[in-house]
Amino acid sequence: MVEGYRKVCTVVVFGAMERELSTGIVVPTLGERPSIEATIKSIQASGFVPYLLVPSRALADIPDWIKNDVEIINDSGDGLTQELSRALLLISRRHEIIGWLGDDDRLVPDGAQEVSRMLSSKDKPGLVFGDVTYTDYAGKNLGKNTFGALAKTPLRLLLNFYSQPGSLFTSEAFQFVEGLNPNYKYAFDLDLFFRISKSFKIRHIPTDVAIYTWHNETLTSKHFIASASETASIRRELYSRITVILWPIFESISFLTLVVARTTWSIRRSLSRQI
Repeated sequence: MVEGYRKVCTVVVFGAMERELSTGIVVPTLGERPSIEATIKSIQASGFVPYLLVPSRALADIPDWIKNDVEIINDSGDGLTQELSRALLLISRRHEIIGWLGDDDRLVPDGAQEVSRMLSSKDKPGLVFGDVTYTDYAGKNLGKNTFGALAKTPLRLLLNFYSQPGSLFTSEAFQFVEGLNPNYKYAFDLDLFFRISKSFKIRHIPTDVAIYTWHNETLTSKHFIASASETASIRRELYSRITVILWPIFESISFLTLVVARTTWSIRRSLSRQI
């Protein structure tokens, strides 16, 4: 157990007695991406508290100012789903609102703050998410995901309309569903959102909340088939006894749509490099 992990545990335990109203964000990282500095700064600019989930072997690659300013949670190597779930449960004892962000993604402060405010409203939703802009590594705009409103319609049987980088949820909701499901390696975010939606209100706001860096090195991109299979398994639970006969057809349509979408984003990314 590294010193940083003991530090964050102490902070969380004492914080449990006097939970902060601020929002806590976990950033899983292996320390190899220079974009992590922009990620951390975007969280701080939003008025949120960042936490770094990182293996002890990668601490040397983390910039000193981040190690000095950000609480470190040790990634002990039990897999992303279990380690991220553990980290989120830890900070849920300190913050009323939590979430996670990739180490090459960024928050849009105004939109992120609006999501946080909505989660603190009298309406008491368990999950709020907004729109996400896609960019390449150079920061060139590739387009925007604005389909979040469809996540509460029957079309959720076909595609994942939740935007994970643009989402936050309450600690109450996360604790109630007992964290992330360790049976999923790639689509655990969709599973979490579905489980929260069964017991809590969910809300979408048509506001830019995050910037997602599109590339082919993400887990879901590198393991596209496995990710699509997990997504199909998760959506299967949404079908009734009548509509379940349509599941193979819907999943075939979903898979083809994803292939077209990913190809389109990849082409846009390639074209952006030539401009």
